[in-house]
Amino acid sequence: MRNLIDEYLSAKQINEIKEGVQELDEMSKISKIIIAGNFILCGFSKTVEEFKTIIDLVMMMMKDGVFVEKELEDSLLVVMANFYDILIDCPNAMERLDLLFNELKDIVSPDMKDKCKKHTDAVKSRLEEEYQKKDS
Repeated sequence: MRNLIDEYLSAKQINEIKEGVQELDEMSKISKIIIAGNFILCGFSKTVEEFKTIIDLVMMMMKDGVFVEKELEDSLLVVMANFYDILIDCPNAMERLDLLFNELKDIVSPDMKDKCKKHTDAVKSRLEEEYQKKDS
């Protein structure tokens, strides 16, 4: 999936990405929730502009019927499942997450946003505790 994203960022060929998603969905039966979530995950290690481009791509794909709103909302669960690693690997993870929620504000339910907020707060606390133990 990272290859699809890198290809899109360089060539901006959305039809190739759509075909790639359809192939993943049909041939390997990878859920579109996981595909969308992994697209978003790839963005955390990119520049802010590339991250925005990836979010725009996912939104365009929803408008074109590749993803439905519920799949995009549920893709946040994939992001949350990986958030511990994201916080460690991406120094600007919280800013990117704020950007993501801002871009998906019309899709993400208040309940999902609240669950994600609680999860990210718990992950941040856990990491802070781990760092404090290491420093002791």
